[in-house]
Amino acid sequence: MKYGLLVYNKTDNIGDYIQSYAGIRFLPSIDYYVEREALDCFVPEKKEYVATIMNGWYLHNKGAFPPSPYIYPHLISMHFSNYEENHIDYLSGYLKDYFEKYGKVGVRDEFTKKTFEKKEIECYFSGCMTLTINKFDDIKKEDYICAVDVKEEIIDKIRSKTKKEIRIITHNTDEQFINLSNEEKIEKTKELLKVYQAASCVVTTRLHCALPCLALETPVLLVDYEFNNDRLGTFLKLLHYSTEKEILS
Repeated sequence: MKYGLLVYNKTDNIGDYIQSYAGIRFLPSIDYYVEREALDCFVPEKKEYVATIMNGWYLHNKGAFPPSPYIYPHLISMHFSNYEENHIDYLSGYLKDYFEKYGKVGVRDEFTKKTFEKKEIECYFSGCMTLTINKFDDIKKEDYICAVDVKEEIIDKIRSKTKKEIRIITHNTDEQFINLSNEEKIEKTKELLKVYQAASCVVTTRLHCALPCLALETPVLLVDYEFNNDRLGTFLKLLHYSTEKEILS
């Protein structure tokens, strides 16, 4: 059997590639890169199954799901958002049949679990695959703080409390990143994770910064926004977290 790695070619968030990176060590090889937003169009070089770990957020392009019949899915660490109207109806009918065909669905968060249970789709809570990322060898701790996609007011607050270097980082991608090959994107992602591992601590609004930092054993503070609680709420018990208002006060 061949193996595919889920990727996100035009993503605006490098956190998507952190999820891809998390899946790599569970694959014997990467024979194909499988684009999340074109799952239905995937065709391998030969007519054969391509085993693919299906972790991630589904889906911006609703028409791309269910995937191509050539994809043999491992349904784990999946999130379905409540951002779009009629989201729960989207899981009815032939999509429900698809999930039932491949057994229990491993869901990333409690919101998705409740959504599946309402539709009587068999599932279990798997958590997020980014929590399985291994620490890198020979990375020494350094005396800097990473501020990842937090507002300038919070960065100013951090500066007022420490003389440490503040490294301002964003998970927003640019055209240069988007135009890289998948191999180059994964390498860039790996280097970013090394920066997080070496940091004395990280302050972030990004779930897929906070959870990898837990895996890398780097102290992390998540700035929590209530509108995002379908994604974040499940993991708050694992994290130090605070609202923006609390931090600024």
